[in-house]
Amino acid sequence: MKKKYVIELGTGVDMHGGDMTKAAQRALRDAVSHGSLAGLRDLAGVTDFLKQVSLEVLLAVPQPEALDVDEAIAGLPPYEQIEVKVVQGGLYLPNESLTGGRGDPITVACAAVTVLVEV
Repeated sequence: MKKKYVIELGTGVDMHGGDMTKAAQRALRDAVSHGSLAGLRDLAGVTDFLKQVSLEVLLAVPQPEALDVDEAIAGLPPYEQIEVKVVQGGLYLPNESLTGGRGDPITVACAAVTVLVEV
């Protein structure tokens, strides 16, 4: 049986080019950098992190069809079980309103990473 251990949230931005994948990668990096799985060995008896720990990843980007999911999650630890769901969300600023018609679009992605432990 799997039990939730921690949920971490992150935000990522691509300031130039409107790249959904770059923004999602940064959101995931932000989320996992906030968490520490200290205590899993002592409290949950985890001996093999890659097999006993799994991730549920929720990514929200303005254009889900433009997201390369495999590339976005490539920076995560190589757990055997990573489930990814992508939804429309985040924020897309065409940047015309900020620069009078000049400038690159800004893309903001949101990530939620749930760490589950086999107990």
